[in-house]
Amino acid sequence: YSTTKTITVTIPPPTPPVPTLTLPTSSTTGSYTASWTSATGATHYELSEKVGTGSWSVIQDTSATSRAISGKTDGSYSYRVRACAGTGTGNCSGYSTTKTITVTIPP
Repeated sequence: YSTTKTITVTIPPPTPPVPTLTLPTSSTTGSYTASWTSATGATHYELSEKVGTGSWSVIQDTSATSRAISGKTDGSYSYRVRACAGTGTGNCSGYSTTKTITVTIPP
């Protein structure tokens, strides 16, 4: 017989479903909360923000299903979230529908 060899097979968890994002449409204080539904099998959620017509930036990557946002000035802010299983971003859902909030702080 030849030498015995061992192989370890790791099956990644199933990709979680896309969460549903909830965000107010406007704010007069620059403070608001983005929240989303939990997704079966998700271990963390990646929340991204886009200011005006800029590019997307990840602002939170945790197991939480909401984010309190404050200190925003007049302008338009867009958000999207995706659910991920395991570590890293190799097993993530697609992004939620993008939601946009307009901040208008009275003089």
